[in-house]
Amino acid sequence: MNGAASSAPVDKRKLLGFTDNRQDAALQAGHFNDFLFVSLLRAATLAAIRKEGAEGLAEEDFGRRVQQALGFIATNQARRQEWMLDPETRGPSLNDAERTLSRVIAHRVWVDQRRGWRFTNPNLEELGLVRAHYVGLDELAADEAAFEGGPQELHAATADQRKNALCVLLDTLRRGLAVTAEMLEPSEVESLANASRQRLREPWSISAQEHQRRAAALIIDAPRREEAGVRGEPLIVRGGPQSRLARELRHPRIWRKRLDPETYRKVVEALLKAAASYEIVRSVSTSFDVEGWRLAANSLRLFEAEGRADGRLANPYFGGAMRRVLDSIDAELTAEAAPWARSSSLAVIRSAGSVSTLSILRTLRIGCVPAMLVPQA
Repeated sequence: MNGAASSAPVDKRKLLGFTDNRQDAALQAGHFNDFLFVSLLRAATLAAIRKEGAEGLAEEDFGRRVQQALGFIATNQARRQEWMLDPETRGPSLNDAERTLSRVIAHRVWVDQRRGWRFTNPNLEELGLVRAHYVGLDELAADEAAFEGGPQELHAATADQRKNALCVLLDTLRRGLAVTAEMLEPSEVESLANASRQRLREPWSISAQEHQRRAAALIIDAPRREEAGVRGEPLIVRGGPQSRLARELRHPRIWRKRLDPETYRKVVEALLKAAASYEIVRSVSTSFDVEGWRLAANSLRLFEAEGRADGRLANPYFGGAMRRVLDSIDAELTAEAAPWARSSSLAVIRSAGSVSTLSILRTLRIGCVPAMLVPQA
């Protein structure tokens, strides 16, 4: 049915799944919904990054540029029903809804920076489609004066070695959501979630059942997990000698020898101090009465990539699927979309457009879940 020689129209092709109980059918339907929503959001993010070109996508443009890539703007009346709770809204409330969506998208783009949070649906960085760049990093790595008072390992290191070490540190902060982004501040997330439920339709709103992600902080002398508790642990990016950060920063591939725990501590403290002097990271207070560190959000730029930074092979299935959704967005933005692309993957989630609704057909013993299958290139 999905082969090149198939006579079935592309927009009529389906993926049919069978299960022997209703509960599993309902569960799989939810997975399809989630997969399509996340794929559409990521493809729009990649489209926004691609459009920015050599300048890269800056933090202050996360929401606005991705929103434009989706076509979810107030002036586009035909698309209002896809994201607005009340598409007939007029006046100031219409602008409020547009601004709320922009902030929600910015929040979700930041949250998607997290490392491995969807093991069955790798993010753009893990697929080798996006890379992160930190403004001022090259200058900092080459500035030996910035590392005065640091350990000998940093003074003896080349600029490339220091850059590699700084990348490990900054990537850890970003992937742990230890950033100064306004859209991750607890008070902002709470008010944003409330506003989104009043103005936006699902899945673009932040539902009351959704686990809200907030800004964390890198802590070298972090409290024990029992002391941090279930609510406190997500707010900590651990930087002690036994942490993931330590395993990467102590590795011989950076220093040509393995650092001992004491040297590691001196190195990471010197790296943070040097990065703070360039305003790439900032020291923050934490609820655990110890100093924490966050990446300065305005130092981040996202660029399109051609492979993973670590050289590992990216998942070809998810990478191909993401490129196909991206092609449909690019085509729609240039008014060259195929019929299936113009209705967008979001139609499956919304139960609108020319694509069949994602639904559950129940019998006494068999559940049947039909869904759209993204066409092969």
